Amino acid sequence: MTEEMERLIASFVVRKELFFIGCESVDEQGLWDQETWGDMRLYFENALVSAILRIMASDERFSKSETGFLADTFEIRYTAEELMELYQSIDFEESAEQFVRKLAADAELLRGKAEGLEEAFRELVILVCRIIGQMDGITQEESALTDLIIGAFENGRELPEENT
Repeated sequence: MTEEMERLIASFVVRKELFFIGCESVDEQGLWDQETWGDMRLYFENALVSAILRIMASDERFSKSETGFLADTFEIRYTAEELMELYQSIDFEESAEQFVRKLAADAELLRGKAEGLEEAFRELVILVCRIIGQMDGITQEESALTDLIIGAFENGRELPEENT
């Protein structure tokens, strides 16, 4: 693992923990609707892990470095083969654009809850894109998804309209 990758992962771990401390504060102040959304930490942990898995799986393979990242940052311990089996058992009905819209909606749930919390979540998602992109060499499929996410989260780029 390169020094740059170690720095990115260390930054992710610290930022993730600070974000969850912010979530706990919001929760303690009663600003999070637990009846509707459930436990705040679990909700956003799930959102982050979903983003990680969706990006990793976009090239239809999981590398050892990617599974190591999950183990090191979320204590999710699967082999690359087990993750692929799990991924293949899930029927993803949402397009990449719908997935990014859902992530953006998750970020918007934080708006006005605590200063900087929405931005912290957006930065974590962008950091995930950069980390996975450097894990084992980004593929065209991973690049398309991470470009879409970064464009929406960092640059405020509008997503194409949904065809309904």
